Amino acid sequence: MTTLSIKIVGIEGDSVLVKYASDNSAKPIDEYDPIAYQPKTMGYTNLDDFIAGIKPGLLIEVTNRDRIESAPAELDLSSWEGHESNHSQEDDPNYIPPPSDNQIVVKNSEVVLWYQIQ
Repeated sequence: MTTLSIKIVGIEGDSVLVKYASDNSAKPIDEYDPIAYQPKTMGYTNLDDFIAGIKPGLLIEVTNRDRIESAPAELDLSSWEGHESNHSQEDDPNYIPPPSDNQIVVKNSEVVLWYQIQ
């Protein structure tokens, strides 16, 4: 389990500047650059809903960032040469295999399309 820390470090106009880190991050939260959100355009009118709304995406981001930060500087791929694998899959063209343990699955994702009529 990862503990996600979220810190609002400033307000610029309609934007909220947010820093984030986890208990596995290489640096303290204040050493990371902030990212900007616009709560109003995202449909959030209170702090609790805003934090709940950005938390899933930030958890994915911090997990990826932590993984990159902890990767070795040099990776010896020489042992991979000549590797062969055989994999079986049903012939069902609609079959989608379940995610593996190293894949990140976003649940409850939502896409909002905005348009303006002039």
